Amino acid sequence: MIPGEKKATYRILSLHGIGTNSEILELQTSPLRYQLGPEYEFTFVDGAHPWPAAAGVESAYGDALARNCFSYYDGTASSAVDAVRDLASYICENGPYDCVAGFSLGASMIATLLFCQDPDPELQEAKSMIKSVVFLCGILPQRWESLERGEMEEIRPGDVPPHEILSIRAVHAWSPQDMQYAKQGEMLAGLFAGPWSLELTHSAGHSVPRETSEVLALAEAVKRMVAE
Repeated sequence: MIPGEKKATYRILSLHGIGTNSEILELQTSPLRYQLGPEYEFTFVDGAHPWPAAAGVESAYGDALARNCFSYYDGTASSAVDAVRDLASYICENGPYDCVAGFSLGASMIATLLFCQDPDPELQEAKSMIKSVVFLCGILPQRWESLERGEMEEIRPGDVPPHEILSIRAVHAWSPQDMQYAKQGEMLAGLFAGPWSLELTHSAGHSVPRETSEVLALAEAVKRMVAE
């Protein structure tokens, strides 16, 4: 460690969106990470499935990064089950985490794990090792029981009885200008409740906030949530 450098106090696991990668998410979150400072240690994990670059990736980040994009699963229910189990294994091996953050599909993966009622010890242990979550332009999670039947079925706010709404500390940053997954970030926030489910809107569309005032607001919300 460099003399005088602060040691990381808070650990954040970060998951990217479909058709991107960890390097891109590092770039997307660099303003946020700068505002959070060295006390926050981010770990970025790539998906296992090569995937075509999402719209705008090549023009924004160049051909080299666009040629190496991923998804956490291949679009099938069985692959989604495997991906969530892999995420749970990773958290159990490397956690606990003060926060798990996800952009788009990454957020859906995290929420799918949190809503999973499967009694499997590793799945439940992984859930217990997540102190808080940050969802950036999150999309809706998948219902675990449906995945195990080979079906893809989103969980929507009206589907969840009051006693199953999640009370984990959560920050939801979504954009009214998000045309790719319109309203999904807002609907995802509706699956969470309690005094520490905070919604922030931003102007970046389906991307990570980058306007200074929006980044500052997000950083402040994360600091307050994680330090509680």
